[in-house]
Parts: sequence; structure tokens; C-alpha cells
Amino acid sequence: MPRIPSKLKDFHLALNTENIEPSSYEEALGSSKSDKWKIAMEEEINSVMKNKTWTLVPKPKDTSIVNCKWLFKMKQENESTRYKVRLVGKGFAQKEVIDFHRNLLPVVKYTMVRIILALTAHFNWELKQMVVKTSFLHGDLDETIYMSQPDCFISDKHPDHVWLLKKSLYGLKQSPRQWNKKFDLFMQYLNFQRSAFDPCLYFKYYSDIPVFLVLYVDDMLIASSSITLIVELQNNLSKNFEMKDLGNAKKILGMSIERNRKTSTIFLNQKSYVKNVVENFFMSNAKPTSVPLAAHFQLCKNQSPNSETEKE
Repeated sequence: MPRIPSKLKDFHLALNTENIEPSSYEEALGSSKSDKWKIAMEEEINSVMKNKTWTLVPKPKDTSIVNCKWLFKMKQENESTRYKVRLVGKGFAQKEVIDFHRNLLPVVKYTMVRIILALTAHFNWELKQMVVKTSFLHGDLDETIYMSQPDCFISDKHPDHVWLLKKSLYGLKQSPRQWNKKFDLFMQYLNFQRSAFDPCLYFKYYSDIPVFLVLYVDDMLIASSSITLIVELQNNLSKNFEMKDLGNAKKILGMSIERNRKTSTIFLNQKSYVKNVVENFFMSNAKPTSVPLAAHFQLCKNQSPNSETEKE
């Protein structure tokens, strides 16, 4: 049975369209869009192969095998629909110590983002943004992990073989942390220092010119007074990871960045988020108010929670 979209608007749209995302490999191949899903699956498997993520080996005895699955997503881009597929490991079945040891991923603090933006506005620095494509596939694994072959791409010669993973894969519990470790080692190689106050802030001084990099999983801001030094860092990143250059920073952590260099100001807002919430609940034409409740609304004591359980 196709999964029900999580958003109210998407649910209503799904009732009146055939474009429902398949929840399994069987549904994808049995749908009217099977040809498009097959192409998307081939693109994903080619990406994994290009990254040298696995080696096909005989299935070892008395060893846990992590299963995998395909995730299917339809994205609206301008006037067309993009069919996107991702191969993921079923990390929920992994056992700690056996299949992974640590899986915590540091993320930048909101305070640090604001500090860098404030410095950028005050000193009129350049502020660029980049994102790493398929970031979790770059991490190297510390553990030995075997995974079943994915549906539709099982070897004809060795159908009973399994994948010996050489690099991280989406869905594995340790993938986020392994990506972060890989990135940290690369920044050390470039002689960038990691902040003692925030592990996701990197900086380097070229004489008296600083370059700052703020990392949030695979999204990064780069700030400096020297565009030459920023481009140098961008080129180094692109040589080692598959990067996408987003140009001047426009959005970070769900917040839009509005900058006025003439007045040396940077404003953060969540207009897009608020707009999406309003649209998803069909309230675009609702009358706005300045208070959360109507002025005549009266609360009484009986409506107050009487215990900690009720408060929760």
C-alpha cells in the first residue's frame, strides 16, 4: 500500500493524482512510471559504484548481513517532475559494538552561525555557500560491514554473494559521523584549525587575513575579506569532494539570509517556512491577527493541568 504523505496538502493532492511515491521496489516496477524509476535506480547505483563503495564477496558464515532498500522520491522542479532514488542500508538492524561503535554527529551551534554572520556584516566580508553532494558516501568505515545485494542489481554470476562495504552508505548508523571525520581530516590537511568552542567552525589565518568555514552536516558557509582565498578553498574542496557551488549565501539552517552591503546589515528570517506552513494548511487567505487568541476568549482554572502528567 502506498505510504500516505505526511503533509495535509500533499495528502489531498495524492487523492487526486496518480503521482504517489512507491514505498517499495515492487511498487515502483509495477507502477505506470516504472521506466522512470528504473532510470533513477541506475543513476543511483552508478553513483555508488563511482565512489567505490563496495566489493562483491562470498557471503561469510556466522556474520550478520545488513539488508538494504530503495527509497523513492518525486520532486517538483519548475514545470517538470524529477524522479529521485536512493539506496540505503537498514541501519535500524545494526547492533552496537558489532556493526558500529559511535554514531554522534556534531552540528554547528546557531550562536556560531550568528557570530560569523555578524562579523561578515561588520567587516563587509565575502560570504559564499557550498554543499557536498552525497556527503555520507565519502566516509570510510572503521567496521567490517556486509550488506545484501540490492533488488534489480543482483549479480547474475554470483547471486548469493554480498557487498563488503568499503565506504559509508546512507542509512547506516555511523555514516554521518564517518563523513564528519573524513571532512575534519581534510581540513587539517589544509592547515585549518577546528574551534575549541564549536567543532563545526574551521578557521585559518593568511598573515592577517582570516578565512572561516562553518559546517552543518554537508552545508557550509565560507567567509573572508579575500575572495581569492575563498576561491582557493573552494577549489581544494571540489578536488576532494563532489561539491555544488551555491554562490553568495542565501539560506542556512532553514533561515533566509538577506544582506545589504551598503548599510552593512544581514537579516535572518523564516518567511519561506511560514509561507509553506500556511499553504499546507490552506490558510493563505486567512485573516491575520496580532494576538494568538481572540480578545474575547476566556480561560478558566478548570482548564489548567492539575499534575505533572497532565502538563506533559
